[in-house]
Amino acid sequence: MKDRYLFRGKRFDDGEWIIGGLVHTEDHWITGRNGELEYIKESTIGQCTGLKDKNGKLIFEGDVVNYQYASWDSEENNVTVEGQVIWTTAGFRVANAEGMCANVGDRPSTIEIIGNIHEA
Repeated sequence: MKDRYLFRGKRFDDGEWIIGGLVHTEDHWITGRNGELEYIKESTIGQCTGLKDKNGKLIFEGDVVNYQYASWDSEENNVTVEGQVIWTTAGFRVANAEGMCANVGDRPSTIEIIGNIHEA
Protein backbone atom coordinates (compact mmCIF):
# COMPACT_ATOMS: atom_id res chain seq x y z
CA MET A 1 0.00 0.00 0.00
CA LYS A 2 2.38 2.69 -1.17
CA ASP A 3 -0.49 5.23 -1.15
CA ARG A 4 -0.12 5.34 2.64
CA TYR A 5 3.00 7.41 2.12
CA LEU A 6 1.19 10.10 0.15
CA PHE A 7 0.28 13.40 1.73
CA ARG A 8 -2.09 16.16 0.69
CA GLY A 9 -1.93 19.87 1.40
CA LYS A 10 -3.18 23.19 0.00
CA ARG A 11 -0.77 25.47 -1.83
CA PHE A 12 -0.17 28.90 -0.32
CA ASP A 13 -0.63 30.84 -3.54
CA ASP A 14 -3.83 29.46 -5.07
CA GLY A 15 -5.25 26.99 -2.52
CA GLU A 16 -4.97 24.06 -4.96
CA TRP A 17 -4.67 20.60 -3.38
CA ILE A 18 -1.28 19.01 -3.96
CA ILE A 19 -0.67 15.29 -3.44
CA GLY A 20 2.81 13.84 -3.15
CA GLY A 21 5.65 13.03 -0.81
CA LEU A 22 6.22 15.31 2.17
CA VAL A 23 9.40 17.19 3.05
CA HIS A 24 9.78 19.66 5.91
CA THR A 25 12.27 22.45 5.41
CA GLU A 26 13.31 25.02 7.97
CA ASP A 27 10.52 27.43 7.04
CA HIS A 28 7.89 25.55 5.06
CA TRP A 29 6.25 22.24 4.31
CA ILE A 30 6.76 21.27 0.69
CA THR A 31 5.62 18.33 -1.37
CA GLY A 32 6.76 17.13 -4.75
CA ARG A 33 4.51 17.29 -7.79
CA ASN A 34 5.91 16.27 -11.15
CA GLY A 35 9.38 16.64 -9.69
CA GLU A 36 8.69 20.17 -8.45
CA LEU A 37 8.57 21.32 -4.84
CA GLU A 38 5.46 23.17 -3.71
CA TYR A 39 4.89 25.29 -0.60
CA ILE A 40 1.77 24.14 1.23
CA LYS A 41 -0.09 25.35 4.30
CA GLU A 42 1.03 23.25 7.26
CA SER A 43 -2.46 23.31 8.80
CA THR A 44 -3.91 21.52 5.73
CA ILE A 45 -1.52 18.57 5.66
CA GLY A 46 -3.14 15.14 5.84
CA GLN A 47 -1.73 11.67 5.29
CA CYS A 48 -3.37 9.17 2.98
CA THR A 49 -4.86 6.11 4.70
CA GLY A 50 -3.89 3.89 1.78
CA LEU A 51 -7.57 3.00 1.30
CA LYS A 52 -10.22 4.12 -1.17
CA ASP A 53 -13.84 4.97 -0.47
CA LYS A 54 -16.75 3.26 -2.21
CA ASN A 55 -16.32 5.62 -5.20
CA GLY A 56 -12.63 4.82 -5.64
CA LYS A 57 -11.30 8.08 -4.11
CA LEU A 58 -8.26 7.92 -1.84
CA ILE A 59 -9.16 8.62 1.80
CA PHE A 60 -7.02 11.24 3.59
CA GLU A 61 -6.76 12.41 7.16
CA GLY A 62 -9.11 15.40 7.48
CA ASP A 63 -11.73 14.03 5.09
CA VAL A 64 -15.35 14.21 6.19
CA VAL A 65 -17.10 10.95 5.38
CA ASN A 66 -20.36 9.09 5.68
CA TYR A 67 -19.64 5.74 7.33
CA GLN A 68 -21.87 2.70 7.82
CA TYR A 69 -21.60 0.50 10.86
CA ALA A 70 -23.63 -2.31 12.36
CA SER A 71 -25.71 -0.97 15.25
CA TRP A 72 -26.59 -3.07 18.26
CA ASP A 73 -29.18 -0.63 19.58
CA SER A 74 -31.08 0.14 16.38
CA GLU A 75 -33.77 -1.74 14.51
CA GLU A 76 -31.84 -1.03 11.32
CA ASN A 77 -29.03 -3.42 10.50
CA ASN A 78 -26.63 -0.65 9.43
CA VAL A 79 -26.55 2.95 10.54
CA THR A 80 -24.85 5.70 8.51
CA VAL A 81 -23.08 8.45 10.43
CA GLU A 82 -20.97 11.43 9.40
CA GLY A 83 -17.47 11.69 10.80
CA GLN A 84 -13.96 12.95 10.28
CA VAL A 85 -10.95 10.82 9.42
CA ILE A 86 -8.33 11.26 12.14
CA TRP A 87 -5.01 9.66 13.10
CA THR A 88 -4.71 8.05 16.53
CA THR A 89 -2.19 5.68 18.06
CA ALA A 90 -4.60 2.93 17.00
CA GLY A 91 -4.40 4.00 13.34
CA PHE A 92 -6.75 5.91 11.05
CA ARG A 93 -10.21 6.25 12.58
CA VAL A 94 -13.53 7.93 11.83
CA ALA A 95 -14.72 10.08 14.73
CA ASN A 96 -18.15 11.71 14.87
CA ALA A 97 -19.66 14.43 17.06
CA GLU A 98 -20.93 11.86 19.56
CA GLY A 99 -17.42 10.56 20.09
CA MET A 100 -17.89 7.27 18.25
CA CYS A 101 -14.73 6.00 16.65
CA ALA A 102 -14.39 3.27 14.04
CA ASN A 103 -11.37 1.91 12.20
CA VAL A 104 -11.20 3.23 8.64
CA GLY A 105 -9.90 -0.13 7.45
CA ASP A 106 -12.77 -2.19 8.91
CA ARG A 107 -15.21 -1.53 6.08
CA PRO A 108 -13.78 0.99 3.58
CA SER A 109 -16.43 -0.02 1.02
CA THR A 110 -19.04 1.64 3.28
CA ILE A 111 -17.16 4.95 3.44
CA GLU A 112 -18.08 7.84 1.15
CA ILE A 113 -16.06 11.07 1.15
CA ILE A 114 -18.42 14.07 1.34
CA GLY A 115 -15.87 16.83 1.96
CA ASN A 116 -12.97 17.73 4.21
CA ILE A 117 -12.38 19.95 7.22
CA HIS A 118 -10.49 22.56 5.17
CA GLU A 119 -13.34 23.43 2.80
CA ALA A 120 -16.84 24.56 3.67
